[in-house]
Order: sequence, then C-alpha cells, then structure tokens
Amino acid sequence: MPGKMRSVKCQAALYMGVALALSMLLNNTAAWKAWSLLGEEYIYLSTGIILFYLVDPYIGVYTVLATTASGALNLALKHLFNTPRPPNPLVKVEGPGFPSGHAQVSASFWSILTLLRREACLAALSLVMVTGVSLSRLYLRAHYPIDVAGGVVIGLTVSVALNQAGTRLSLGKTMLATGTAVSALSLIALVLNPGGTTAQGLLGVGAATAISAVFIEESVKALRI
Repeated sequence: MPGKMRSVKCQAALYMGVALALSMLLNNTAAWKAWSLLGEEYIYLSTGIILFYLVDPYIGVYTVLATTASGALNLALKHLFNTPRPPNPLVKVEGPGFPSGHAQVSASFWSILTLLRREACLAALSLVMVTGVSLSRLYLRAHYPIDVAGGVVIGLTVSVALNQAGTRLSLGKTMLATGTAVSALSLIALVLNPGGTTAQGLLGVGAATAISAVFIEESVKALRI
C-alpha cells in the first residue's frame, strides 16, 4: 500500500505539472481561474478533514491547523497594511492586497504536508500546486507580485513554525496554542476591520480549536486503532 500511494503522488505531481505547463503556454483565463479555485481556504479545510478521517488523523489535524493559522494571520496582515490591488481584476476580489491569501494558505497547506511526510513526489506536487495558485493570482490581476511573494514566504513560515512547535509540544498543547493564536489574530482583524464576517468565523474556529485540544489526542488514538 505505501508503494502504491507513493506512485499515486508521483503521478499526481506529473499530471499537475503538465497542467501547469499547458496553462502557462495557453494563458487561458478559465484555466487560471481553476488554479485560483485550488487556493481557496475552504478547499484546504475540507481536504484536511478528509485526511483526518480517511488517511491519517495526525496529518489531518496539522493541515487544518496550518490552514486556519495562516488564514487568520493573513486577514490581520491584510487590514494592517491595507494595500491596494491591481486595477481591472478578472475575478471577484475582496479586501486589501498584501499578502495574497490564496498564495499564503496554499503555501502553508502544502508545505506542512511536505514537512510531515518528507517524500520527494509530494514535495514536487506541493511545488507545482503552490506555483500554479500563485501564478493564477497574477494572471487574473488579483494581486501584485509582491503580494504573492509575501504570501508564499509568510505561508511557509507559518508551517515551519507549526512543525517546530509540534516537535516540542504534545499535539494537544500545539492545538491549544494554535487555537489561541487564531482567536487573537481574528480579534486584531476585527479591530482593524469591524464587522468582518470572515474574521468572525475564524474567531469561532479558533475558539473551537482551543477547546478541542482537550480531547484531540484521544480522538487521534481512537482513529489510528
């Protein structure tokens, strides 16, 4: 089974690499919109939940933590810097430009997955996915290059910090710390942008994450049996 899964990841990296190359060659708006969709936060949260129940609960928890932490930090930074976006975007955009949320969250999700698994094919797939999402935001005129570059760097930093925390703390303590950080960052975003519905939602997610830390280790053990 491990060998088969490795083969699937290698094939996925190859196919997505070809898809990215074709997107760059054809420069088609519909293709770039599809890549942009792959950078949506709800896609990664849903994938993390699927990983939790069907693949490995430990990996599922960390991908969800990376996604929510990166999303909350991104929201706070956006309203802190409050920079403009490019004119005439090809997709609907909301909020300030820096840093790119799509680039940041995709970088966090794929990098934490790579750090946890440490597989060459998964690393290649991660590189392709983050590159595709990042380029899509430029083509669609949703962000300036500095927005995307900043998002990727910040997203990687979040995952490295989370991975380091995981090596020093128990899963429960890591989850508690992350949930608290998400709540704090969401509050900052709300202070900077009162009434923001996304920040309100993340505030609830952060609180739920912190509370869930009490029983997460038992849940992971039960699912791994």
